[in-house]
Formats: sequence, C-alpha cells, structure tokens
Amino acid sequence: MSQSNATVGQGLFLIFIAQIVGLFSFIPLLGAIASIASVVISVLGFYTLSKVNADYKNAFTLTIVNLVLSVLAVIFSSGFMSGLISILSTAVSFLIVYLVCNTTAGLLQGLDNALVDRAALIWKLNFICAVVAIVCTLVSAIPLINIIAAILSVIAAIVQLVAAILYLIFLWKSQKVLKA
Repeated sequence: MSQSNATVGQGLFLIFIAQIVGLFSFIPLLGAIASIASVVISVLGFYTLSKVNADYKNAFTLTIVNLVLSVLAVIFSSGFMSGLISILSTAVSFLIVYLVCNTTAGLLQGLDNALVDRAALIWKLNFICAVVAIVCTLVSAIPLINIIAAILSVIAAIVQLVAAILYLIFLWKSQKVLKA
C-alpha cells in the first residue's frame, strides 16, 4: 500500500462520514448541528484528498464554492437569484461527485475493477439527475410545462436517492480497498 493510497482512503472515509452525518440534517434541532458537522467533516476530507491529486484539489475548491453558494441561497431565498444559485449549486455538486468518482476510479484501476465500473455508473446517474434538475428549474415558471417539470423532478429525486446510496457504498468500499 502506498502512502498516497492510505491518504486517499482516509479522505474518502471522512467524506463517507460527512455524507452519513448529513443525512441527519432534516431532524429538527439536531439538523442544524448535523449540517454544520457534515460540512466541516466534508471540507476536512476534501482537504486530505487535495494533498494527493490535482483533481481532488479541484473537488476541494468546488466544495468551498458550494459552501459559499449555500450561504448565498439563504440570502437570496426567492426570485431569479435563488434559481440561479440553485442551478449553480446543482452543477457544482455534480462536478464534485464526478471528480471524486473519476479520480478514485483511476486509483482503483487494477485493484477493484467492479468499483471502477460503479464509479462510472454513479457519476452518469448524477449527471442525468443534474441535467433534469437544471432543466426543471429553468422551465418551472412556464404554465403547464411546470407540471411536467414537477413530475420529472420527482422521478429524478428517486434516481438521485439511488445514486446517493451507490455513492455511499462506493466511498465505503473504495476507502477500504485503498487502505488495504
């Protein structure tokens, strides 16, 4: 095992933990604490990864950009700016998942080809969901089409849930392989 693989394993483990902690963000009272903890752990995980590879460093930078977009979303909670921030956040979130999956898949090449294939599936599912979410955001103001957009949004949310579960499994298994 190389030192850089161990570092990547550690970073992926932190991102996995951040994702799990983030699941509790919807619980009243505990949710705010879980959200803050999730962000801190995620930033720490991406910082750890950024020491190993330029693409992980880009993911770290995009994580900071997404944090700024989250703050702006609170400030601009409605109107044009809210929609624009939502679109930007969706695109940035996809890019983060893409960079993590693609970069990790490169490191897993020859170690676990099933995980390499899983990485491609995950970023492709996330891409489709991101495109659908962006299109739905753009057309949601158009009468009648907004009904179709709402239906598509529900379908995309279900696919996104599946992709999120696959991403969690990918993070868990990848960190195990890379730490071994």
